[in-house]
Amino acid sequence: MEQYKNIAVLIDADNTDINCISKILNEISIYGHISLKRAYGNWSKESLKGWEEQAKQEAIRMVQQYDFVKGKNASDIAMIIEAMKLLYSNRYDAFAIVSSDSDFTPLAIELREHGLFTIGVGKSTAIKSFINACDKFVTISEKKDENNNLLVKEKKQLEELHQQIKFAADNYKEEDGYCNICSIGSYIQRTNSEFKLKDYGHKSWTEFVDAYPDKYDVKRRKGSGGVQLVMVKCK
Repeated sequence: MEQYKNIAVLIDADNTDINCISKILNEISIYGHISLKRAYGNWSKESLKGWEEQAKQEAIRMVQQYDFVKGKNASDIAMIIEAMKLLYSNRYDAFAIVSSDSDFTPLAIELREHGLFTIGVGKSTAIKSFINACDKFVTISEKKDENNNLLVKEKKQLEELHQQIKFAADNYKEEDGYCNICSIGSYIQRTNSEFKLKDYGHKSWTEFVDAYPDKYDVKRRKGSGGVQLVMVKCK
């Protein structure tokens, strides 16, 4: 996984659970170094009262934005304007937009079109257009079992994943009919920005295909530099 040196994290406080902030920042840190953390909101609102203490702990700069018209949230516009300023400063190589609001879809598209890796972080109810506008979308409201582990996807979703793997393997296979497992993983990640293999109960693609010997023929061979390649053929 590529590591980014300067990630700008912009948080829509009105649409983010304060209790999830630590988890959110930990998830974003997987992709590299967070060099900027800002949260936007009207901090005089009763609903945002708990933010000050948490923001201090996480070293998040709180940006005040008053609502000029009752019932209208001006924080979204302020956050978008700030994002564009940061974009043209050329200091950042990745952005994380923390919100489930569809209003940020054009912003995510703009950032990606400028070649910046764009991470979306929000609830499972976020609309598809925003999810698909991001290079990676992290869902922060996932169901867990009694051991605090993510639940394995239902059978229907698992079958859909097998079909995607078969499509990728057929299209990226080499002359001997086998496909590099890295090509399969890259294809699935590109076509589904919210995909997480751990949701299916496995830590790696190699572990996943090894768990289904009735569906996949797996062989290992040495590549350039002595690196072991895992090759897959669908049965």
